[in-house]
Amino acid sequence: MTLSDGEPREMRFTFGTLERIREHAGIELEDFRDKARMAQLVTRNLPLFIWAALTAEYRAQLKPSDIGDLIDFEDLPRITEQLMAAMGGGPERPTEPAAETAPAAVNGSPLIGAEPLPESIGDFVTANSGG
Repeated sequence: MTLSDGEPREMRFTFGTLERIREHAGIELEDFRDKARMAQLVTRNLPLFIWAALTAEYRAQLKPSDIGDLIDFEDLPRITEQLMAAMGGGPERPTEPAAETAPAAVNGSPLIGAEPLPESIGDFVTANSGG
């Protein structure tokens, strides 16, 4: 995280971060389940969220109230994006590689699950009853 003073600071969003936010603002874990509510809470408490996510080294140097003075309005979009990335919701979050598609057959024999399942148990029994 680089605030408006240009000094890079390490941050991690952990359960400890949530605990610090809860202690200072009374925001509970359940509040993070609703994206609209979370966005509102982050907007209203941006300096606190940033301070709480800083590593211990940087939290020791700053108070939550100090963070507000290190956020220029022109840097607000960039800083918010960095915070959201640290929280796991931003564009900087790495994506998982796509899973490989399983083959439909091995040595000419169809694999279980390669064909769509019947819509009802009656279709299954009729198709597999030999008659």
